[in-house]
Amino acid sequence: MAIDSVPYPSLYHSRENLIAYGGFVMGVASMLKAYGAVEHELRWGHDWNMDDNLEDNDFDDTGHFELI
Repeated sequence: MAIDSVPYPSLYHSRENLIAYGGFVMGVASMLKAYGAVEHELRWGHDWNMDDNLEDNDFDDTGHFELI
């Protein structure tokens, strides 16, 4: 399952804002998993290989999140 999500009002014109928003979403997802509130991890379209290196992607889909 996947979703595309951006802050409202849309900040698509600002890459830095999208990265900050994505980091917030990923942090909340990680915290919820650690607390046992959710069972799945989240993959972010700005870090497809999940190595925390945000500069090594061939394709950026910064507003994309998917359950894994």
